[in-house]
Amino acid sequence: MKYLLVLIGYFFFTAAQGQHTLAFYNDVMVNAMDGKHRAEAAKLFNSEFISELKKSGSFGNGFVELKWVSQKSDKDRNFRIFTWQVEDEKGKFTQYGVIQHKDGKVFVLSDKSVYEPDMDYAVMGPDQWLGALYYNIIETKTEKGKAWLLFGYDGGDGKNRMKVVDVLSFSKEGIPVFGAELFLVGEGKRPDLKTRIGLPYSALANVNFNYSVEQEMIVHDFIVARMGIDPSGEVARVPDGTYTGYKWDGKYWKKIDQLATIEMAPTDIFFQPKKEEGPKKDLFGRKKE
Repeated sequence: MKYLLVLIGYFFFTAAQGQHTLAFYNDVMVNAMDGKHRAEAAKLFNSEFISELKKSGSFGNGFVELKWVSQKSDKDRNFRIFTWQVEDEKGKFTQYGVIQHKDGKVFVLSDKSVYEPDMDYAVMGPDQWLGALYYNIIETKTEKGKAWLLFGYDGGDGKNRMKVVDVLSFSKEGIPVFGAELFLVGEGKRPDLKTRIGLPYSALANVNFNYSVEQEMIVHDFIVARMGIDPSGEVARVPDGTYTGYKWDGKYWKKIDQLATIEMAPTDIFFQPKKEEGPKKDLFGRKKE
């Protein structure tokens, strides 16, 4: 009995140490000043984290200590998707992702990285993933059954960023499929159907792109190209103050080019821990009573 208690104690100590190590790597890969240190920590984190997810019973682990990893799941908690990103020495971000099913299946997502307009019409597998840090998940439908809208952010290359709404579904074998012809952006003899909506924009701007519960539609800032904003003299893609929407019509998310003026609070500063505020001070630096 005594030996059994020691063995159980050792197991929990080892598990706690592993969780602490993951949290440490997670913090370093995001907050280290040196890009090389961030990259090295990311390699160690990726290896350790994926190993943890492949362990039996790991679906019950909430991984709440990983403050820089986004975790989203379906309403029934049959699967969850983890995403995170790491900035290299040159200011370029790479995204990482893993999908874990309740039955234990794990799929590692490989970041395709560079967004190209024709990707709005592509259907891709886990090895061609359009990397993004997901901040929202909404259930939707396709002709083949249930799917999920994934709203994500790509930190880009320091000058340009991107937000995207992608579509996640699964094959009969449980393999992730990204993209589905759900976004109707143009009607006529040849309807223009997209499998996802990508929205590149300047790093100088803040852009909203999310599902609005009040409006019951997808809403994002309308982006235009402007001169004279970027200090380098290049054209900058920035919001013009109007919005574009996508409303569900029972079969497609149908585009609405211009919405009536609305107010949207940014809701995609997703999971980052809030900085603790120190004591309030007056103009002279004295602590306020």
